[in-house]
Amino acid sequence: MTEKRNPDGTPPGDDSLNTSPESDAPMSDQQAMELSKQLRKLEPKLDHWLKVNRGSIWDGPAKLLAQFAKLVLPVTYVLGLLLFSVLVTDPTKLPWMDKEETEEHTAYVDLKGAILTGNEADADRLIPAMEKALEAEGSEALVVRINSPGGSPVQSDRMYQAIQEFREEYGKPIYSVIEDIGASGAYYVAAGTDGIYANRSSMIGSIGVISSSFGFTELMDKLGVERRTFTAGDNKDMLDPFHKVSPAIEDHWNNILASTHETFIERVKEGRGDVLAENEPDLFSGLIWDAQSALDLGLIDGMGSLRSIASELVGAEELVDYTPPKPFKGFSGGLGISAEGIEQAMVGSFSRIQESLFTPSLSATP
Repeated sequence: MTEKRNPDGTPPGDDSLNTSPESDAPMSDQQAMELSKQLRKLEPKLDHWLKVNRGSIWDGPAKLLAQFAKLVLPVTYVLGLLLFSVLVTDPTKLPWMDKEETEEHTAYVDLKGAILTGNEADADRLIPAMEKALEAEGSEALVVRINSPGGSPVQSDRMYQAIQEFREEYGKPIYSVIEDIGASGAYYVAAGTDGIYANRSSMIGSIGVISSSFGFTELMDKLGVERRTFTAGDNKDMLDPFHKVSPAIEDHWNNILASTHETFIERVKEGRGDVLAENEPDLFSGLIWDAQSALDLGLIDGMGSLRSIASELVGAEELVDYTPPKPFKGFSGGLGISAEGIEQAMVGSFSRIQESLFTPSLSATP
């Protein structure tokens, strides 16, 4: 049996597929409508495919940038942490902040604040800084810039003696310049330098020793509070503010202060030589003087600033700061509010209060 076929050779019923340009038979309206319907169904899928797969000239660079960020950001984060740790510990270790200058310059170190262990004006911090400044090949002189009311006689004497040794060892002049105040222990340090200069409004002197505390014995009696102290040694609690001070203890403590004062006076005379005014009864009485009075008494050598000393006395106007950075205690200690942190802060504060109350101080303030 012979199968019937269309004139173009296709099986009967396949007219819908007869869309070839070679076909002479026109597409019927029904076939056109069916094709249009199928195309409309495909249109959303085609649009979605185009949106997903549509390319852009920025696609390549964007992908490269994303890959670069994935590799570089962790490295940058680590390097940033290292840089931060250097900045808060010792900025001088940074390559662009190297203080080992070889060009001619005037070195300076700041002595600022109370002279106490752990403070900025701690001998353990400033003495190495002074030595580093003098060791530098290009430093022509060292200037100690002072803005301090004084503090510990031990710390002050250590810096005084170090300056004396450095003057002899390095053969470079060491000057001091006083800004707002250079009193008591701070003046003690200045007395060891080759020359002392100040601003006309600076406060200078206070060559004396102080020890102050409080007594609460009568208040304790009124409140009915009993103080219980256990000691091994009869005079171990001699400066306890809750006990009365006996005449013998008072004499003993005054002798200690007098001895410290004598050492202070000897250092000033040793450092200042014959420039001190003679027969001035108040010179070592603990008085503070203005700059002009201090000049008249021989306590300073003239008026000046850090820059004027560098340009006029040293002859090297370039200034390089050798002051060590402030001690970094970390975020946990500074911001922590744990019970342990509060306890440590309270104990530390009490220890500092005890130190200030019961230790002789070369300070212009109680």
